Amino acid sequence: RMAEGVHAARVTPGEAQARWLDDARSTVKQQAANMRHALEEGNLRQALRHCSGMLGELRTSQLSPQKYYELYLSTFDELRDLEVFLRDAAYDGRRKEVYEMVQHAGNILPRLYLLVTAGSVWIQSGESVTREVLQDMVEMCSGVQHPLRGLFLRSYLAQMTKDKLPDVGRGDAEKGTVKDSIEFVMHNFEEMVKLWVRLQNQGPARERGRRERERKELEDLVGRNLVFLSQLEGVDLGVYRSTVLPRVLEQVVGCKDELAQLYLVDCLIQCFPDEFHLATMDQLLGVIPKLGAGVSKHTLLSQFMDRLARYATDFKGSDSFEEGDTFEKLLAAMEAVVTPEMATSDATATFRSLMRYAIDVRGGGLEAVTPVLKMWASTLGDREPASLDKDPKAVREITALLQDPVKTVPARDLMISRDFCKCVALLDYRGVREVTTTMMDADLKAGDPIGDVALAQGIFSFLHPLIWVPQGEEVDDEDLEDGHHIVARTTHLLKGADVNATYEILFQVAHPCLVKAPPAAMKHTLPALAFATFSLAEALHEDEKAGRTPDILPSVVMRKLQAIVDDLASIQEYNSALRLYLECGLAADRFNLPRNCYSFFECAFDVYDQHITRFKEMEEAHAVMIGTLQQCSSFPDGDREVLVSMLTRLAANKVKRVDRCRAFLRCSHLHWCPPRVKAVAGVQECLRKAHTVAAEAAEQGRAARDDPGTAVVLYIELLNKYLYFLEAGANAVTAAEVKELVQTIKENMQASRSQSDEVKKYWENTQDHIRAQQEEEGIAAYAGLGDIGV
Repeated sequence: RMAEGVHAARVTPGEAQARWLDDARSTVKQQAANMRHALEEGNLRQALRHCSGMLGELRTSQLSPQKYYELYLSTFDELRDLEVFLRDAAYDGRRKEVYEMVQHAGNILPRLYLLVTAGSVWIQSGESVTREVLQDMVEMCSGVQHPLRGLFLRSYLAQMTKDKLPDVGRGDAEKGTVKDSIEFVMHNFEEMVKLWVRLQNQGPARERGRRERERKELEDLVGRNLVFLSQLEGVDLGVYRSTVLPRVLEQVVGCKDELAQLYLVDCLIQCFPDEFHLATMDQLLGVIPKLGAGVSKHTLLSQFMDRLARYATDFKGSDSFEEGDTFEKLLAAMEAVVTPEMATSDATATFRSLMRYAIDVRGGGLEAVTPVLKMWASTLGDREPASLDKDPKAVREITALLQDPVKTVPARDLMISRDFCKCVALLDYRGVREVTTTMMDADLKAGDPIGDVALAQGIFSFLHPLIWVPQGEEVDDEDLEDGHHIVARTTHLLKGADVNATYEILFQVAHPCLVKAPPAAMKHTLPALAFATFSLAEALHEDEKAGRTPDILPSVVMRKLQAIVDDLASIQEYNSALRLYLECGLAADRFNLPRNCYSFFECAFDVYDQHITRFKEMEEAHAVMIGTLQQCSSFPDGDREVLVSMLTRLAANKVKRVDRCRAFLRCSHLHWCPPRVKAVAGVQECLRKAHTVAAEAAEQGRAARDDPGTAVVLYIELLNKYLYFLEAGANAVTAAEVKELVQTIKENMQASRSQSDEVKKYWENTQDHIRAQQEEEGIAAYAGLGDIGV
């Protein structure tokens, strides 16, 4: 006995429920089998007795709603056999007798199930007055007031009568009308709501959460009444507006149960046609604020707006939907529903539904979405900005809502909208930065020029989070650089209708903003501003060539350019600054502004002398300066000679002989820039110095007993430079010098213990070129060389 007691104590509630359900099902099956046997013998009274025993199992209070539902389904299936039997023609004219007979069952619950079964068959036969039978059944069901048992009984009543209700074109009007059907369904619905609400108060307070979950599992039983009501053809808009909706809303408000209110309003929205909702918006929207404090009113309003938006999209362009003052009514409902106490995420989700409505129904332009943005900003503007750390759900909702209008409104129009910017401010810095990046990507993808000062001011104000990082905020280096690139790409779009407009945009909006930016941002944005200014200078030059006198002189733009590059140099971006100075000098030369050009070269030399210290950077910068000066042609001779002399001096100051030799070779081109500059003596001097340095490198290698491979490369490069000027007609070298250099290369090649494949190939290609040029007719320079041993 003790063991049995311990075993029993270990039985969990779930196991106990399963045992009770199995026992009840066994009884149902046994009684159902006895019922079928009696029916086969034609003994109706005996069959009803067994059926009553079977239905008696539904009187249990031991099962949870879910387990009770399973038992109900088993019983329901068995009742089908009795229903089929009663439909038999043998009972024609006797169904009233059967209806009265079943009411003699001993227990009320089995009696009412049998009553509903017999009554539904009697109505279907057409032998009864439908309205009287319906009224009798719905009133008799009031005899069961146990919440769970009463709910399933009335659900059975609704299920058995749904296809037998009088309707337009169905049934005898004298026996019942649509009005009777509505009254029957509404009566049953109201009673079921009361039973459903009462379930919440059954049992101890500590189990309130469990009971609420169980009630949610039963909500469909109640909602089916509204589904059956909506399927009646006779329930048109007039009937719905005058009869159905007021009674449903009265029940919703009167039940004072938050779970019931939420479900019933949602069911009402989903069951009836959209045309009905449009015509009765005031009534439906008016009841939402009256719901309980715990009801998710914003959810109901969002569902209603989403449904209207889908309907409007389906019937766009037809007379089936007229927007009219619908939007204003929704705005008014928003004011009543979205309260200061509502969570930011919930409020934003509601506004997002309104935004979708504005986009889908009102055309989606800026004018359509602005009222939503304005109300959203005014409603939530006083709250602390949402952050991922504290309220990630709110951040997701706000970000999604801000991105929704981009589908139909140009990103640029939104960025300069004050209301939109106020809404962006609902996010913390990281959120604002993400939205800014998304919006700017959309705008840059469109690629439209920014041709208005006001527009440029609005866009650069919107770009603020990508330029400045507030104190205390941390941004990943890669993300920070991506943001700066977006600002730089935006700067390239600054182009007005004429040069005057472009000048104002660049130097009244962009320049003041970008020069105050942090150095990390200026590194990327100032070069972009410089190149945008190049384009302006080019346009001014084209105007001058066309005979138009611009209000702005190119020299003024050049001074602005110099100020921009000076700012870049001030943040220690010396390599970029040096190259930009040279670009500016080249542009000034192209516009025939020699003074400006010389000034830019001076700045470049200053940066080189004072700040370029690494050997590789010095080598690259020297090459760039030489290449740039080669292309310039507007200098007076004296200025150009000064610059050439400075570059030659820089070549002589190279520490490594290899670098010095190559620098002299580059400088040789400064003396031969036909047709303006043809200084053969200067070319010869540079080549002589390069030859001397190459010979010193070879001698140094021999003295140190090193491989003369480096000297060989220098000699080959020198030979190629000889050939270049020979072909150019500079007469800077003689055939004897070429032959001597070829012989020197051959000797060093033989002396080298190991030459790389690249050097061998270099030498072979040089020899092949000489032979090919000698064989080519009409090239006098090579013909005069004679046999040089290649």
